[in-house]
Amino acid sequence: AYNNRGAARRDQGDLAGAVADFSRAIELDPNLAKAFYNRGLARHAQGDLAGAVADYTRAIELDPNYAAAYSNRGLARSDQGDLAGAVADSSRATELAPGLWQAWENRGIALARLGRKDDARASLERALELAPPSARAQVEAARRQAVGE
Repeated sequence: AYNNRGAARRDQGDLAGAVADFSRAIELDPNLAKAFYNRGLARHAQGDLAGAVADYTRAIELDPNYAAAYSNRGLARSDQGDLAGAVADSSRATELAPGLWQAWENRGIALARLGRKDDARASLERALELAPPSARAQVEAARRQAVGE
């Protein structure tokens, strides 16, 4: 119940309330990977990158095949400047869930920031192929910026 309420609060922009609810869900069930993942999303949105990485890491420890947790930990690591960690996490996410377009996008952006333009272009083109129509403009903008077009 707390995990669901936390998700609703996060969606409404109440990040502090969301973090509190996810923390309560974790107190009640410390093995609930989804609650750690959700709290990581809320912490990331708050700018608490270290807290987000810690929560995504715990979600992965509880569920080693949690592709979205790898993808979002990669994004948080990229935001921290840990580009090698971002590429590793995003790559693992694409191995676990080849259709997860966000992981391909995150990977491509991190690769571009590392100066690996050809690899970045390939990842971002894959993201563009997989992204729903509503996200294609976002991915295309990231691709153009990353590869300097």
